[in-house]
Amino acid sequence: MIIKYTSTEPWFPAPSRMRPTINGVDRKLAALARPPALPMHCRPWLEANSTGITVPFPYSFTATVTGGPSGEMTVEMSDRVGSKPPGDIVHQFAPGYFGVLTGYTFATEAPIGLYALGHPDSSVKELHVSGLLETWWYPRPMFVVFRRPDEGQVIHFRSGDPLCHAVPVVCGGLDIRQVDEQEEVDFSVAKQKYEEERRARVDLTWTSVEGESFSRLYKEKSRQSRREFRRTDR
Repeated sequence: MIIKYTSTEPWFPAPSRMRPTINGVDRKLAALARPPALPMHCRPWLEANSTGITVPFPYSFTATVTGGPSGEMTVEMSDRVGSKPPGDIVHQFAPGYFGVLTGYTFATEAPIGLYALGHPDSSVKELHVSGLLETWWYPRPMFVVFRRPDEGQVIHFRSGDPLCHAVPVVCGGLDIRQVDEQEEVDFSVAKQKYEEERRARVDLTWTSVEGESFSRLYKEKSRQSRREFRRTDR
C-alpha cells in the first residue's frame, strides 16, 4: 500500500511510519531470562502500533491553547522571535471543539481512507476526536480535531509533536452476518487444528515470571500469512 502526500511548505518534515514506543525499562525486563508479560510480547499490540503513519505538527513555532470560560479558548503562536497570529492553523470552529490544520494533503487508492486516531505519544491524546478522511478524492489538507481544554487548562503543540495516528482503512459497504452451518464447522476444524499445533510446538511456549504460559505460535503464523500475502499481491 502506498500513501502519497504533499505539503503546503517544502520544509515540512515527512510523515513517518508508526513505530511502537518501548521504553528502556521494558527493554531491560524483556531481556531477562524469565521476563514478565509485557505489551511488546503481544503481536496484536505491536501491529496496532506499527500500522499507519504519524502525522506531525510541522510548523516551526509552538501553538498554545488555553481553555477559557463559557466554552471559549485562547490561542497563541510563538517562537524565538515572538508571537504570531493563529490564522487558520488552529481554529475553534464550534463551541467546545477546535481544529489543527496539518498542512498535509494525502492521496490513497479508492476506497481507502485515513482514520485519524489519538497518537499514543501525544500529550493531548485524551482531547483528540477521531475522524475518517476519504483521501482517495479529498484534495485539501487534513485537519485534526480536538476537544477544547477545560477552563484554565493549557496544552501545547510543539514543532515535531505527533498530531495523530492515521490508519488506512477500507471505506466500502459493510455487512455483518452470522456464519452458516458449514462455516461453523470450518471454524471449529481450524480452531482444533490450531490448538493441537499450539500444544505440540513446545519450542514456542514460554512462561512469564508471573507463572503465565504463552505461545509464540500466533507470531509465527502471522509472519507466514504476511509472506504469502506479499507473494500473491505482486
